[in-house]
Amino acid sequence: MTEQLLTLREAADRLSVSKRTVQRLVWAGELPPIRISSRLLFAGDDLDDLISRFRAAERRGTPCRGSRGRAAPGGAGRSGASFAPAGAPPQEEAG
Repeated sequence: MTEQLLTLREAADRLSVSKRTVQRLVWAGELPPIRISSRLLFAGDDLDDLISRFRAAERRGTPCRGSRGRAAPGGAGRSGASFAPAGAPPQEEAG
Protein backbone atom coordinates (compact mmCIF):
# COMPACT_ATOMS: atom_id res chain seq x y z
CA MET A 1 0.00 0.00 0.00
CA THR A 2 1.38 3.39 -0.99
CA GLU A 3 1.04 6.26 1.43
CA GLN A 4 -0.07 9.55 -0.06
CA LEU A 5 2.28 12.40 0.80
CA LEU A 6 1.08 15.85 1.78
CA THR A 7 2.45 19.12 0.44
CA LEU A 8 3.61 21.90 2.73
CA ARG A 9 0.24 23.66 2.32
CA GLU A 10 -1.72 20.44 2.99
CA ALA A 11 0.36 19.72 6.10
CA ALA A 12 -0.21 23.28 7.35
CA ASP A 13 -3.94 22.95 6.72
CA ARG A 14 -4.09 19.61 8.53
CA LEU A 15 -2.30 21.10 11.56
CA SER A 16 -4.28 24.37 11.32
CA VAL A 17 -1.09 26.43 11.23
CA SER A 18 0.74 28.54 8.65
CA LYS A 19 3.20 27.16 6.11
CA ARG A 20 5.93 29.08 7.96
CA THR A 21 5.10 27.27 11.20
CA VAL A 22 5.46 23.91 9.43
CA GLN A 23 8.83 25.08 8.06
CA ARG A 24 9.90 26.04 11.59
CA LEU A 25 8.86 22.60 12.89
CA VAL A 26 11.02 21.01 10.17
CA TRP A 27 13.96 23.28 10.98
CA ALA A 28 13.64 22.53 14.70
CA GLY A 29 13.67 18.79 14.02
CA GLU A 30 10.10 18.30 15.26
CA LEU A 31 8.68 17.18 11.90
CA PRO A 32 10.67 15.06 9.43
CA PRO A 33 10.13 16.08 5.80
CA ILE A 34 10.48 13.95 2.70
CA ARG A 35 12.50 16.03 0.26
CA ILE A 36 11.95 15.50 -3.44
CA SER A 37 13.98 18.00 -5.41
CA SER A 38 13.22 21.33 -3.73
CA ARG A 39 9.78 20.26 -2.46
CA LEU A 40 9.00 19.36 1.12
CA LEU A 41 6.45 16.58 1.48
CA PHE A 42 5.11 15.00 4.64
CA ALA A 43 3.77 11.60 5.63
CA GLY A 44 0.42 11.65 7.39
CA ASP A 45 1.81 9.35 10.10
CA ASP A 46 4.53 11.91 10.89
CA LEU A 47 1.89 14.60 11.36
CA ASP A 48 -0.08 12.27 13.63
CA ASP A 49 3.08 11.59 15.67
CA LEU A 50 3.72 15.32 16.01
CA ILE A 51 0.19 15.91 17.26
CA SER A 52 0.56 13.05 19.76
CA ARG A 53 3.84 14.49 21.10
CA PHE A 54 2.28 17.93 21.56
CA ARG A 55 -0.75 16.42 23.31
CA ALA A 56 1.47 14.39 25.65
CA ALA A 57 3.58 17.46 26.44
CA GLU A 58 0.45 19.46 27.15
CA ARG A 59 -0.79 16.80 29.57
CA ARG A 60 2.57 16.86 31.35
CA GLY A 61 2.41 20.64 31.47
CA THR A 62 5.66 21.06 29.55
CA PRO A 63 5.97 22.80 26.20
CA CYS A 64 6.92 20.38 23.44
CA ARG A 65 9.27 22.85 21.74
CA GLY A 66 11.14 23.43 25.00
CA SER A 67 11.92 19.73 25.19
CA ARG A 68 14.26 20.15 22.23
CA GLY A 69 15.99 23.27 23.52
CA ARG A 70 14.19 25.69 21.21
CA ALA A 71 13.92 29.21 22.52
CA ALA A 72 11.77 32.11 21.51
CA PRO A 73 13.36 34.32 18.84
CA GLY A 74 15.78 36.79 20.35
CA GLY A 75 15.95 35.22 23.77
CA ALA A 76 15.96 32.19 25.97
CA GLY A 77 13.10 29.74 26.22
CA ARG A 78 11.71 28.17 29.36
CA SER A 79 14.70 25.88 29.53
CA GLY A 80 17.05 28.88 29.39
CA ALA A 81 18.83 27.40 26.38
CA SER A 82 19.56 29.56 23.36
CA PHE A 83 18.29 28.33 20.03
CA ALA A 84 20.76 27.06 17.46
CA PRO A 85 20.18 24.66 14.57
CA ALA A 86 21.44 21.12 15.04
CA GLY A 87 25.17 20.91 14.33
CA ALA A 88 25.76 24.64 14.77
CA PRO A 89 28.75 25.65 16.87
CA PRO A 90 27.92 26.84 20.39
CA GLN A 91 27.45 30.57 20.77
CA GLU A 92 29.09 32.59 23.48
CA GLU A 93 26.83 34.68 25.67
CA ALA A 94 27.11 38.45 25.39
CA GLY A 95 27.65 40.03 28.62
